[in-house]
Amino acid sequence: MGTISFPTWLGGYQDSTNNNYAYARLDAAGEKVALILQVPASGSIAKIGFITGTVTTGQTAKASIQTVDAATGAPTGNDYGGSAAGTVVVANADDTKWILVTLATPATAVRGDVVALVVEWDSTAGDMYVATTALYINSVMPYSTSYVTGAWVRAATYYQAMIIPVYNVSGTDTCYYIPCVYPATFGGGVRYCSSTVYVGNKFTPPANCQLTGVYIRGPSTAVDTTVALIDTDGSTVLASQTIDKDYVGTANSEAHVLFATPQVLQANGAYRIVVYTASATTCLIYGSVLASATVAKATYPLGNYLDGTYGAPGSWTAEAHIIYTVYPIVDGWGSGYAGGAHVLTPQTSPVVIY
Repeated sequence: MGTISFPTWLGGYQDSTNNNYAYARLDAAGEKVALILQVPASGSIAKIGFITGTVTTGQTAKASIQTVDAATGAPTGNDYGGSAAGTVVVANADDTKWILVTLATPATAVRGDVVALVVEWDSTAGDMYVATTALYINSVMPYSTSYVTGAWVRAATYYQAMIIPVYNVSGTDTCYYIPCVYPATFGGGVRYCSSTVYVGNKFTPPANCQLTGVYIRGPSTAVDTTVALIDTDGSTVLASQTIDKDYVGTANSEAHVLFATPQVLQANGAYRIVVYTASATTCLIYGSVLASATVAKATYPLGNYLDGTYGAPGSWTAEAHIIYTVYPIVDGWGSGYAGGAHVLTPQTSPVVIY
């Protein structure tokens, strides 16, 4: 079993969000936008989620999961995995909103298959944008393409449409494979951690899970940096791991840090994953500033599963709408972890090509 970096299975840092990018505007019959990706885990894909930009004229939208033409890299129009498209009404007021579409028939998905998540209008065209994100680096896979000029045209490699697959797990649990895309500006929020000021995120898992480590951007070259998991009481350190400054090649680096012992977290518990240093010497931690707290709540598929936080054990201050680049790495989700039993559920590691 590999690791699922939650929420960053789509490669690349997000630089900014363009809610009204021309290639993702659907304002005429037959237009559509798609995200092409490799299936991250075998299982049943029951829903497709996407985030809107501006909605001028609402109508019934349709979402489907399709096969991909190996020669052109475009959707074929054929449903994948025995699935059937689903529909949902998008209202005029649904600007910058998370939209979830239940497929009429779920897709039986096989890890590694290349598929297209397609969003379009159903029988009558409206006028809306599907929100996109500009990544800090180019992405070969996944990638976005749209059909708005009479042919499928691939978007610039650093733009990705905000469309995700949603799995049905064990008939009762739901697993969202969430890209690192928010209505935000990357790097717009920074805070310095020290031995007395811990910086990171409050992590509220939507289902029982096993946390194996933490992804961080910003370990210091001047002082040892420690990553810690704080229990739901806000004080107890469940696990920690120190990053030796001598192993950090340059500033503004990234690190995937694994705990000595994976930790089982309970659904809806308010944990914290934070970073601090060994002395008064500080370390800068990057963050993404969301457009507003209201937008943040509206567009998170799982509610506020990550919220910026700083302080020290027993005394924390919540950020209004900042997410720091201190992300949980989870290697399994679902009810199989109830009561601390380390039984892996069907999810496997995503296939990510940078």
